[in-house]
Amino acid sequence: MPMDREFILRNQIVERYIAGRLPLRGAQEFERYCGEHPDLIDECGLPERVHAGLRLLEARGIAPPWEEK
Repeated sequence: MPMDREFILRNQIVERYIAGRLPLRGAQEFERYCGEHPDLIDECGLPERVHAGLRLLEARGIAPPWEEK
């Protein structure tokens, strides 16, 4: 089934993507769809969710993944 907005919302694709619970093909399809429909990124609140996750890591004293340990 092709990925579209309805499919993404109905199947909680954003949540599963962030949690790393999408199979490789599903993650690739979601990334492709977001590349073709960049408005979806803001619409589904992806930037806010990522920032919230980073704040949680910081609160626990865990360095962001891109910083050296």
